[in-house]
Amino acid sequence: MASSLASLMISLAVILTAVYYKEKRGDKRLRHPPGPPPDPLIGHLRIIPSSGQDVFFYELGKKY
Repeated sequence: MASSLASLMISLAVILTAVYYKEKRGDKRLRHPPGPPPDPLIGHLRIIPSSGQDVFFYELGKKY
């Protein structure tokens, strides 16, 4: 019982430390160029056409 509680506390401390450093360091990271907002899990797959991609990306580049 005590060892499982100790393992839980150590795991929680490691996770919280990782989240803290990720948030602290997040402002210094390079930002991505602007673009359309992605969908969860599939990203931009829904908006990319199967034909005429050259025109699509040209227009997308002009917009963003």
